[in-house]
Amino acid sequence: FLILLIYIMKKLKNKNLKIKEIGGEILDGKIGARPCRQGTEKACDYCNFRSVCGFDGRIPGYHYRQLDGLKEEEALIRMKEENAKSDRADEMDIP
Repeated sequence: FLILLIYIMKKLKNKNLKIKEIGGEILDGKIGARPCRQGTEKACDYCNFRSVCGFDGRIPGYHYRQLDGLKEEEALIRMKEENAKSDRADEMDIP
């Protein structure tokens, strides 16, 4: 989960863009839980909101987002690429 922490920290750098993106999703009604899974590990296993979010992977229509099994180096490369896209969009003020 170190990779996830690094990713989140880098995303916070572009918080204004992310706030706009999340706000737009909320306005579009896209506010449901979308936890991820990698192998047998699920984000729900570590979530403090499990008891209230209502997500249940056993119910039809509820699906985990499957994360790619990337090596750390490849994950960091992808995060850098995503951050570069976010930086460019932020500079151009594109939501």
